[in-house]
Amino acid sequence: MNANGYKDYGEYIYVTDPNIKRVDPSSNGSYYVHVNSLYYATHNHFAQEMAV
Repeated sequence: MNANGYKDYGEYIYVTDPNIKRVDPSSNGSYYVHVNSLYYATHNHFAQEMAV
């Protein structure tokens, strides 16, 4: 997953996710996600690390 943009003053992050096709085959692989969802997804990850 790669964060590569934002909107609404950083409230939504534009991500590229090659694995989204597994969940939503009609997706183009990029979508916006709320910053809180992204935070909790990475915070709860076993590695607990976000590269900047």
